[in-house]
Amino acid sequence: METQPTLTIIYTINRDIMNIDIMNKYINYFIKLCFLKLKPQDIPASTTLFGLTILAYLIIATISTQAGLTKPLLPSLAENLFEIALLLATLDIALNWSGYKYRFKQVTTAIFGTSALFSILILVLPRIETKGILYDIWILILLALFIWHLIVVGHIVSHTFEISHSQAIIVSIIYTLISYFILKLVFPI
Repeated sequence: METQPTLTIIYTINRDIMNIDIMNKYINYFIKLCFLKLKPQDIPASTTLFGLTILAYLIIATISTQAGLTKPLLPSLAENLFEIALLLATLDIALNWSGYKYRFKQVTTAIFGTSALFSILILVLPRIETKGILYDIWILILLALFIWHLIVVGHIVSHTFEISHSQAIIVSIIYTLISYFILKLVFPI
């Protein structure tokens, strides 16, 4: 009896992954969300999609970390797992406190799905290490992607907590700074 829920979840994940139309639908959702055309409430509160986006983010973020740094795989994986746990805990507390707990799967799916897309964009950018005009352009592109990501997360936070976009972007910036410092304290290298 105990294996039945596990088998059901595995079957659902395999069915959804193998269905290209469903996967394209979700990828298009995240792309539209990145262009602020949709809200996090527009996606179903699916446990499968929730798990898949977290897994996709973990894999892509770890690959991205590996591509950009000389950090070994296990510390990179541990740091990304910690970052995911920190965001999940923060969202859980904030959603419980504000009375929007029922939006947990949607907001986390939206944040991790769009963050995975931004990580892919950063991953495919050619890394430029020598100083010069190309390096300056590369840094500006990275800065633009960072700001765009903050705006997207602000958009998600705004619709989730029903606050203004400017308030949500400020919350996103504050969370980003605090989580960065926490990560550097826990993982100093």
